[in-house]
Amino acid sequence: MYMKNNTIFQIKFFVSIFFISVSVSGFSQFEFKEAIFQKTFFSGIPISITDINGDYTDDLIVLDQGKRLWIGLNSGQGHYFWNNLNAESNSVLWSVNIADLDRNGYQDIILGGSNDGIKVYYQYQQGFQKIGLDQSLFFSQSATVYDINRDGWMDYTICDDNAKSKVYINRKGILELDTNLIQLGLTPTSVEAGNYGILWSDFDQDGDGDLYISKCRAGIDNPMDGRRINLYYRNDHGVFTEQGEAYGIACSDQSWTSLNGDINGDGTLDLIVLNHYSPNKIYIQKSNGLFDDVTVSSGLNYQGTPLEGALKDWDNDSDLDLLITGTQVELWLNDGLGHFTKTYTNFGAKPFSSFAVGDINKDGYLDIYASYADLLNYPNQSKRPTLVAPWRSEPLGKFEFQRHYIQFKRYWLYGLLLSGWAEVRPGITRWRVLWNSK
Repeated sequence: MYMKNNTIFQIKFFVSIFFISVSVSGFSQFEFKEAIFQKTFFSGIPISITDINGDYTDDLIVLDQGKRLWIGLNSGQGHYFWNNLNAESNSVLWSVNIADLDRNGYQDIILGGSNDGIKVYYQYQQGFQKIGLDQSLFFSQSATVYDINRDGWMDYTICDDNAKSKVYINRKGILELDTNLIQLGLTPTSVEAGNYGILWSDFDQDGDGDLYISKCRAGIDNPMDGRRINLYYRNDHGVFTEQGEAYGIACSDQSWTSLNGDINGDGTLDLIVLNHYSPNKIYIQKSNGLFDDVTVSSGLNYQGTPLEGALKDWDNDSDLDLLITGTQVELWLNDGLGHFTKTYTNFGAKPFSSFAVGDINKDGYLDIYASYADLLNYPNQSKRPTLVAPWRSEPLGKFEFQRHYIQFKRYWLYGLLLSGWAEVRPGITRWRVLWNSK
């Protein structure tokens, strides 16, 4: 490993984010109006919203031009103090993850890119200290942090586009490459390539994390080629075995990323797989742990090439809805049983590639920080990152309230309820990325 001197925060810029008064009434669409930053950034895929300084407000992590690391410290009212960490990659980065790796009470930052090495920025009271991980000069893709061995220390897993994925176990604050915990090697070794998305979750709810890897390889037309067959490593008390085909989720449709959650409300964790050249897939987990492909009956029919997605209760009706971004931005509302209906939004004129979510102004409602990219991950020089907001609904018609960054309207057809109206009030929630949050 190598180490450089601490980089100390210095206040460089002050940015004011506008509050907007919003009128809400009726049903059937989400409308958004963006507010522009006073400071200009152009980012690619990796962005994050997280409480970086422990003041219980959500801050912004931005990679300007996809290479230069900036932190926007939130005053709690949508005003930002911008700090340049003087950290610049030699290539456009593909992942940013935030976690308190050394358990000192401060959030650390992990950056992964293309053959530039994985960099960890450890945060201390006096600033940040950079450390490069051993054996990390490879073309990385998606990455995530997760306590794999349940020892209380956050571990790190990252996709290698040209070889098998890498697992770094946290040894009391230091990430060390581990090639023994999970046997990620395949035969022949050439099919180990094509790793794009990493998803850790306790699929079988037995108390330990299972691993799902989304795979994609441009130019590979054979769906039986291992470079495009997704992998599911089931964890049975520390023993990992690949069982994607046995469990019905060995998708070979050129997958970019995957998401999971209880889609149909039966208490088991289901799976959504976003694919580049084929329809996206929805798999419902049955009581025996096997998965059924219910894509057709689910109603999901995204009309674009997806880059990122997130399951969240966007309409606050206690089920998980799906937001997908890429060449199109589409919001699909869930009826609670796993059936999705596309809802109109006005994102179509300006679809964004990547996004992060948090409660920027601490009002209990989720806000979106959106970023734009060309050729998958290169910053779009004509579209700046923007902030948008979800809707809020009240049962008694039109009202006014203050909202960050986006003006929108939500229309609700209460007459369809017949017996009266139903009151909907969002709760305080947070969302985990990518685009790697908390």
